[in-house]
Amino acid sequence: MPKILRYLPLVKGKKQPHYSIVCHIVQKMETVYERVKDFSNDSGEVKIWFTINPTIIKEEIEEKENIKVTTQLICWLVRALFLGTKFKKFRIAQGAGGCKRYQLDLNEENLSIFKNFIKSIEKN
Repeated sequence: MPKILRYLPLVKGKKQPHYSIVCHIVQKMETVYERVKDFSNDSGEVKIWFTINPTIIKEEIEEKENIKVTTQLICWLVRALFLGTKFKKFRIAQGAGGCKRYQLDLNEENLSIFKNFIKSIEKN
């Protein structure tokens, strides 16, 4: 079994800190989308490249939740989130220091995919 598949049951089972990290990422997407949705183009659609930087997420989680996590764990959870939602429209960018960042086109349709994933977990 690929290592990434081990993280999906942890997220779906609301195990900490796995579940709270995924919720934090989706909540951050929602906040960014709400801030910029009024600035749509002529056709009425919003085009945003949303970047998930595991190092920044790590700092935010450690400050907010007061728990220690690693950037590697966050990378695995981001990829598990994409796998769990069957989301394939993302790319991985790598900085000069080797840090990976995940980028996706954030629009209403994509945001609803991630929100529905979280809602399905909360129902169980």
